[in-house]
Amino acid sequence: MPVGSHGPQMLPRDVRDKRRAEQRSGQVLPIGRPVLGQTQFYRERLLDQFSAWLKTQGLDFDSLVLSSTPDVEGINLLLEKYGRALYNAGRPYNHYAELINGVASKKPILRRQLQSAWDLAYAWLRLEPPTHHVALPWQALLSLLTISISWGWLRVAGVIALSWGGITRIGEVLNAFRKNLILPSDLGGSVAFALLEVAEPKTRFSGARHQSARLDQPQLLRLVDLAFAALRPEQRLWPMSGQTMRLRFQKLLTANGLADLPPEISRGIDLGSLRAGGASWLLLTSEDSELTRRRGRWLTSKTMEVYVQESASIQFLPRLPTHIKQRVLTGAEAFPWVLEFAEQLYAAKVPESIWFVLFKSETARSIPQGLQSGVGVGEIHGLKHRSRPCVHSSQYGGKQPVEQQGERLTRNFEFCTVKCSSQPAHPMSDPSRF
Repeated sequence: MPVGSHGPQMLPRDVRDKRRAEQRSGQVLPIGRPVLGQTQFYRERLLDQFSAWLKTQGLDFDSLVLSSTPDVEGINLLLEKYGRALYNAGRPYNHYAELINGVASKKPILRRQLQSAWDLAYAWLRLEPPTHHVALPWQALLSLLTISISWGWLRVAGVIALSWGGITRIGEVLNAFRKNLILPSDLGGSVAFALLEVAEPKTRFSGARHQSARLDQPQLLRLVDLAFAALRPEQRLWPMSGQTMRLRFQKLLTANGLADLPPEISRGIDLGSLRAGGASWLLLTSEDSELTRRRGRWLTSKTMEVYVQESASIQFLPRLPTHIKQRVLTGAEAFPWVLEFAEQLYAAKVPESIWFVLFKSETARSIPQGLQSGVGVGEIHGLKHRSRPCVHSSQYGGKQPVEQQGERLTRNFEFCTVKCSSQPAHPMSDPSRF
């Protein structure tokens, strides 16, 4: 039937049709394949720029693309010419790729006919292979958490722990509310894991509409419970802007000496490194690719492999300069003591704004003397746990080789969590938990 012809009016057949029609009132089916609003806005901006460029060539976008019989070969040639202009102007690859997707969304019949334009895109990728987020190893994670807690940045530490341990995209945590987070304490301690409900998952159009992230590493779970358990259901887990979180994360990296690493060591750690680091650690520990894929909520194993960098995660620490490696290992070694002392401060309702002073003072003696070296971590004065030492204080007298410290780090994590608390062995040093 021609598009412009008229036919009988379509009416509901029964009560169920009427109910569905009432629910759909005011909703209009979108034209083309549905995408995220941010993606659509981005494509519209690129299409406007392409349309402006076409005018300089004496052409009109609507006449070229939206006509009933579009010139497929001409469109491909113009897209290639524009793509080369973008390349020579130093524009990023995704400008060109999303422009092609935008043109195809405007005229779906072209979707399978833009191969020439895509050939140029593949050639672009051959010359400029994509770089992915550096996987943050667990030693560096614990060192960052040590500093964050000692500075009184409990929410920052909670966000970092939840994103790394739950293998989430950082935006999924920053946009979450307390009502989206289910902690063991919410269920009377009857479970040993936390679940974060992801309200608007990135893959909701191609995968499961309702998704959740799971966190079950015991020490990270304790930290997340400490940071968020007392919030009201309507409160955000992170009450400030994403830029504030990025700035604080950068300050933590600077305190660890990880902010300005040479390019041959690392292209740089950012908040995206948390998801990659958590996935790489889980695969290394469990040796279960399907478990890692499900935890990361990737649709395919091929997509997961982009994030999982088990070899890069292992090689990260050995490539660091000795003094930075020493600082990271020292901060990681202090994490159990810092977490335990933070729980005591929180239970005593001590304001987080003065935690730094208490950690620095002579009364907070819970961290080995080795912490006195280094920037950031060294701001937490070395402490001796007088009442219940986890290890002999003689072990921390003087500096020791990094290799010996690394061996002691894994051993002391397991020893401290088993002997000094009711928590199970540290998951990062006990693969048998899987």
